[in-house]
Amino acid sequence: MGAVAVSEPTLILEVLSPSTAAYDRGEKFISLQKLASLQEYALLDTTAPRLEVYRRNEAKRFELFVFEGTDCAAELASIGWRGPLASLLD
Repeated sequence: MGAVAVSEPTLILEVLSPSTAAYDRGEKFISLQKLASLQEYALLDTTAPRLEVYRRNEAKRFELFVFEGTDCAAELASIGWRGPLASLLD
C-alpha cells in the first residue's frame, strides 16, 4: 500500500521520535499552521506516554492541551474521538 496524500487535513497526528521531536514541535508546526483546514496538530510521545494537542480556537490561534498517562482520557475534538491515551499507543 502506498502513501496517502490529503490536501485539506483536519487533524495531523505525529508519533515523536528523539531525532524528529524538535523539528515536529518547531519548524514543521509553524509551516502546518498555514493550512486553513487544520483544526488539530497532535504529537504522541510513546515513551512518556504523553499526547500534546494543539487545537485551533475561535480566534484562529492554536491552544495546547496535554494528556499524560495511559489511564488519562484523551480527546481529538476535530474527529470526535475521546478515549484512553493507552488506546493510541497500541
